[in-house]
Amino acid sequence: MNTLKKVLLVLALTLAVAILATGCRKDKCEHDWVERNVAEAQISTATCTEPAMYYKSCAKCHVISDTLTFEADFALGHTEVREAVAENLVSAADCLHPAVYKVYCSVCSADLGTFEDGTALGHDFQNIESDSNILYEQDCEKALTYYKSCTRCGVKHESDVFTVGSALGHDPVLNTPHPDHMINPQTCDLAAKYYDYCARCNQNLETTFEVGEPLGHNYGEFAKNYAIATQKDCTNPATYYVSCEHCHDLDKTLPTFASGDPLGHNFREIESPEYLAGTFTCGDTPKYFKVCVRCHEHEVDAEGNDVLFEGDVLEHQIVVVDEVAPTKTTHGTAAHKHCTACGTYFDMEDNVIEAPATLHNYEWVHTEDGQSHYKACSVDGCTEPHTDEGDHTYDPNNSCDVTCDGGCGYERESQHVDENKDGKCEKCGGDVPADEVPDDGNLDNLTPWMPL
Repeated sequence: MNTLKKVLLVLALTLAVAILATGCRKDKCEHDWVERNVAEAQISTATCTEPAMYYKSCAKCHVISDTLTFEADFALGHTEVREAVAENLVSAADCLHPAVYKVYCSVCSADLGTFEDGTALGHDFQNIESDSNILYEQDCEKALTYYKSCTRCGVKHESDVFTVGSALGHDPVLNTPHPDHMINPQTCDLAAKYYDYCARCNQNLETTFEVGEPLGHNYGEFAKNYAIATQKDCTNPATYYVSCEHCHDLDKTLPTFASGDPLGHNFREIESPEYLAGTFTCGDTPKYFKVCVRCHEHEVDAEGNDVLFEGDVLEHQIVVVDEVAPTKTTHGTAAHKHCTACGTYFDMEDNVIEAPATLHNYEWVHTEDGQSHYKACSVDGCTEPHTDEGDHTYDPNNSCDVTCDGGCGYERESQHVDENKDGKCEKCGGDVPADEVPDDGNLDNLTPWMPL
């Protein structure tokens, strides 16, 4: 049985080898498409930028697909060429930039950018007469002046200049009065004075000349603003100094003169304390004099009586005064209100009071026998009655307590008892200071410390 199996296996293997050796029928093959770099399947060769392309082929029958493709290997990459030769020139060197050449691929001739070679030429500044480079036009004082410029790019130099020809020089206009060149006009004391000037540039020259004679003063009564001595008011016209009509000089040695009319009064009803016609207080309806707004004179009627008018009822002028706390030596003052017009005082609820309440600084006082206490004002000479008068009281639950529980802070002599001399009070259990227990060993001496 084992031998038969071996024979059958050998026959099967032989058959398979025979089939593979002779191939399968292409029209019956179930193709297994694979990537094989074989010449008969090549579509295109690799270039600088693209890899080679192939059709896939069947791994079993080797038939080549006419639709399925794949890329093989990689693109070859460019072979860069940089040559500074005329045919590769992009732009020639100039004043600011070196020459620029193209970079290309020696295989596919692709344009791969540019590179610079050499250095910039630099500017060649020369004396070139160009309207665009003029610094100064030729005039009376300056020659025609240019900036130097570059012979290649035409840019002008920032500071280097050259001149052509010379300045024209001034063309003087002499002894010819012109308002633009006046130094001073003709006045009472001076003749008119002018500069000589240039006909081309209109500039003043250094030379001067005078025209005519001084006018001389002409004093008179001229009612002009520059000559006012006193302004006009309600009852008087303005007065003026005698003055010169040319130079406005004032002659204050001569009497002044009046000119024009007074302003006249301008009576108005003005409610102001300075115009009250009598004494009024808060709550009154005051009367006021009718007065002139300029001179404050009272208006009077045909009989010579003052003209009065009634104003609004006078209101209290209330200010709030904060509390001033008392000290050991000074009294305090309760918060209150005060009318600054009539002097009336009010409490904080607006009730009228005679004066703000005095605040006292009360402190505890103990009687010499230590039996009672009271509060008294600490300010010297104060006669305010004492308050909180009463006997000292102590905590009934602690017979050894030495401080008055009435709040006055009075401390009586210690009432602790330490007959065992162990530092603890037999009554309250509190600590007994050593100086509270007699140190002579006589228990009779404890009596003064026994509770009352």
